[in-house]
Amino acid sequence: PAVFKYEPPSAFVRRYLADAASPTALVGSIQASVSGVSPAVMSNRVQLVRRSNVDAELERVRVPILYLQASRDRIVGDRGWNQIQAVQPTALHVELEGPHLLLQCAPQEASAAILDFVIRNEPPR
Repeated sequence: PAVFKYEPPSAFVRRYLADAASPTALVGSIQASVSGVSPAVMSNRVQLVRRSNVDAELERVRVPILYLQASRDRIVGDRGWNQIQAVQPTALHVELEGPHLLLQCAPQEASAAILDFVIRNEPPR
């Protein structure tokens, strides 16, 4: 929890969550969001993510799966996709140029990929 007592420096946010080109307003918003959560809660969330394993639940999914991966994700990297692909080999993988917070930093590209996925997987009428 001690790590989360302080607002993350903008250099940290830019390196691990956003990127160097991210607007100052976005970096400030990320900092405020992280700072708005108690250090104990943030620490607990990180530990839960590290320990969680939902392979059994994922194996039961019977609808198409889209995995958006940020090309410069310094937190998850290939780990997330490798885990999903091992359990759901038919999942679609789309890698987009961007950092960990892909939806915030590349919203148009992410929404286009999601829309394309939805259209391609729309059931016939």
